[in-house]
Amino acid sequence: MVATPVSVDPGTCDPNTFLPTPGAVTCEASESLAGPVTGDVTCNLYAAAPFVVFADGHVNYVVYTTITGTVTGLGAGSFTIFEYEGRAAADGTETEKWRVVDATGGEALAGITGNGRAQGICNPTCTVTFVGSLRLPKGQ
Repeated sequence: MVATPVSVDPGTCDPNTFLPTPGAVTCEASESLAGPVTGDVTCNLYAAAPFVVFADGHVNYVVYTTITGTVTGLGAGSFTIFEYEGRAAADGTETEKWRVVDATGGEALAGITGNGRAQGICNPTCTVTFVGSLRLPKGQ
């Protein structure tokens, strides 16, 4: 579970509404967040994400997130996940898929792999639940 404030750069979006300017179909913006994670993964994370906002207020995004902490049953270290097929509705509810980026595990988490889904809400604080699996190579 992630629950942390989000910092948003409006980019080409209207800085007051975060929507495309009149007549535009989309605009581009970005967000970043850093904060604690609780659950089977206890850690701090940092994420930065570019995203596209459509005129109806929904958002499509991808993000790389670096996680540094402890994974229950696997050990402590760091790794990076790629969050993809991200879609957020105008009210901030979101869904996405995620997977561990190859060769990003460090310390006791060297070789970590995994994937899953996430859902939650970001408006203006993100509270997102990640489900899936994380594993290390056999014999490690």
